[in-house]
Amino acid sequence: MRKYVILAVLLLAAVLVYFLGKPKLLGNDREQIQESIAAFHEVEPEEIQLELVQDAEEQGETYRFAVYLRRDKKEDRDWEEAWDFPYLAVFQQRRNGDFVKMQYNGDRYWLSRSWERFSYGLQDMYYVYDVPGPEGRCQFVYVMDENVAVLRNKRTGEVYEITDHPFLIPFLPYADLGSFSAEDAAGNFAHKS
Repeated sequence: MRKYVILAVLLLAAVLVYFLGKPKLLGNDREQIQESIAAFHEVEPEEIQLELVQDAEEQGETYRFAVYLRRDKKEDRDWEEAWDFPYLAVFQQRRNGDFVKMQYNGDRYWLSRSWERFSYGLQDMYYVYDVPGPEGRCQFVYVMDENVAVLRNKRTGEVYEITDHPFLIPFLPYADLGSFSAEDAAGNFAHKS
């Protein structure tokens, strides 16, 4: 019996060391965001390029979102020049005012799904991230192309005006794949310039 108690104590100590030894990933300013994302991906901060940092409130909680690119290290590319598709990081504000990392592309949730596997869209125009939200599954839409003035949900008819580029629309109700259309200011399908 004593052997099992010692084994349990050692196992508990190992778990505590693992979780307490992990760096606290903060998102209070652009520098902390870049360093936190680099630590998550185990790369140098220079290999992370922040595209957008935006705050939003949802159900009384304040969140900070960072859309970023990271160096593409695929062997068939010159990684010094190439950047991957946009990734999304989410930080939540705590009572002490700090924004602390919640989730990144590639994090696991709901057993085996990951944000990275569930991002889709018209490349270089917009990306849709299927993410867990305060009330279950929701979507974030990141619009890049300057020709996109309006994003329309084809199923519900809801219209989202794009006031800046790049632009992030957080916490949209979950919709089926391909349910958004990007339109220019005249209401025509936006084409990549």
